[in-house]
Amino acid sequence: MDSGCSKSVSPCLADFVPGSLNDLATPLSMDGIAGRLVAHQKGRLRYEVLNDSGGISILECDGYHLPDLKIRLFSPQILLAEQQGGKYVLECDSSYLVMANGDRITIGYHRQTSLPVIRGFHNVLATAKSLALEGVSEE
Repeated sequence: MDSGCSKSVSPCLADFVPGSLNDLATPLSMDGIAGRLVAHQKGRLRYEVLNDSGGISILECDGYHLPDLKIRLFSPQILLAEQQGGKYVLECDSSYLVMANGDRITIGYHRQTSLPVIRGFHNVLATAKSLALEGVSEE
């Protein structure tokens, strides 16, 4: 979660809603901590996250594919603008996102960088099922 980025970006094609990626008529040059990177495609980024009530919330907004980027950057202000509501709050020990539908998602800080980090999934239930089956041995 990066309130300092003006666009949401990902190096992973799997993060985009299938069929949503389109070639940009003019490549978009982005300057940032990783230097100057160029996006050639734009689409809909989509992540499933666990909210504070134990349910699943969907984080989806326009984003750019940057294959040379090493991390994903998700702009909460872009998400909130698209939803036309909600808020993102930074506190001393964590941050939280309140979606337009009222879902609250607490986002902890990385121990070493103090940056807000959230774990997003392509499919929360499939991941949970896979993890549960890892502990089951066949007899």
